[in-house]
Amino acid sequence: MRIKTTLRVRDKETEKKPFIYLTLFIIIIFSFIACRAKELNNSPINIEGTETNIIGMKEIIKIGHDTFITSNSTKFNNYNVAFEDDTETGYFYAIDTNYEMPIQDALHIYNVKDVLDRNIPSEVIITWSKDGLKSILFINNYPHAVIDFENKKAYCRTGFPPHDIDSIWSSNGHSWDEENYESIINME
Repeated sequence: MRIKTTLRVRDKETEKKPFIYLTLFIIIIFSFIACRAKELNNSPINIEGTETNIIGMKEIIKIGHDTFITSNSTKFNNYNVAFEDDTETGYFYAIDTNYEMPIQDALHIYNVKDVLDRNIPSEVIITWSKDGLKSILFINNYPHAVIDFENKKAYCRTGFPPHDIDSIWSSNGHSWDEENYESIINME
């Protein structure tokens, strides 16, 4: 008895279909992300009763997991901020790409081991003032740090690290400044 087998011949057009579908899927996903990013970048944020700041970045993170989030100024291409969780600490950076050493200042936000609810996902929001010169880091809608490129000041709830005498930034240290925060959050 002879078993009849069918020989399948490769069809180059059939082989291309999965690639075409994958390419279309990727284009649709990137289009969605681009539209969502544009929507976020132009959205006023309403935290603590204000609508004056613009969301630069919004992301859900897990404290203690390797995370790096950046956000560009809404008006100045050289001003950027970055939030980093290196699995041990959280830091917020002032970055000016016009300098050879772009990190202008760094603010300690937390030690992972000291965060009691680190097992619960947290929402990180980075906002920019309308003038594009000031940025605020919110974690779970609570302000943790402010970076002011105009006045070369940066401050955070921990007040750490101490002022670097070689830096022109934050000459009065990094201690939280509620008055300055309020002026930024209520800026028109």
